[in-house]
Amino acid sequence: MFSYTEKFNRVDTRKLISNDFYNNEYQFFWEDNKSNQTMVGFGAVDTIEIFTPSDLDQVQLEINEKLNTIVDISSDVYIAPKFFGGYAFNIMKKSDNWIDFPRGYFILPQCIITSIENNTFITLIKKTADTLKPEILSKEISDLYKELIKSKPRTKKNYNKITVDKINNDITKNEYMDIVNQIIKKIQLGVVKKVVLSKSKFLQFGRHPNLLKIIKQLSDYYPECINFFMKLPKKGVFFGSTPERLIQKNKSYIKSEAIAGTIKRGSNNNEDILFENELKNDYKSLEEHKLVIQQI
Repeated sequence: MFSYTEKFNRVDTRKLISNDFYNNEYQFFWEDNKSNQTMVGFGAVDTIEIFTPSDLDQVQLEINEKLNTIVDISSDVYIAPKFFGGYAFNIMKKSDNWIDFPRGYFILPQCIITSIENNTFITLIKKTADTLKPEILSKEISDLYKELIKSKPRTKKNYNKITVDKINNDITKNEYMDIVNQIIKKIQLGVVKKVVLSKSKFLQFGRHPNLLKIIKQLSDYYPECINFFMKLPKKGVFFGSTPERLIQKNKSYIKSEAIAGTIKRGSNNNEDILFENELKNDYKSLEEHKLVIQQI
């Protein structure tokens, strides 16, 4: 495989989500507003699917092996070819709500658009045959690059609002409170130390939701979070927003953010500081934070 990168002035990478060029292809989006970095991936040169926990032991080796076969003329780690993807917390447990979505999936995109500071880089990855001349490959990649740059968003509609026709909960409030009370009793008995409860909401749309709308709304609502989505053709779309960076690796250093504990915001800055100090000295919150650190 061969990788080629070109650099240009920064553009709003999100608008490329809605162009027709890769509309029916694999898509991946990731943005960290705190560091002002955005990555978008289109198409798929290669994919890796995870079916069982034992596959996790081999996936990193397989990813490294595939990346090592790419001839990349760029030495910058931020714009080098990379796999996008992830896997479920519990690979063996599959919910009926996610019956068509893989338990783990990684994509090596055909096109990666990376925005850092004032620059945007477009990296194109192409499979090559042994007999293919480098100059032919270079022209093909260059033509693909030019076509992508020319692509325009399909519409110029207002993306500030997503219309939901119907919302259903998978559990009633009383049922949820019964579960909470059962968990409290188990904690008091020492059976468990910490439990994270969740519930599902089912949203019904009049038409297929627009990914650009979703990402813009996530960015507006959660400006300090990491927002993302992964679109797999004929399988579905997984998107979300998280305040936590689980792992960031830079050479031999690993950075993680363990977030735990909750307290309300104050009505002004002085109250915020008081609540902050209260949270830092709250026994329950400190114990909860310690459990998160141990788990990471």
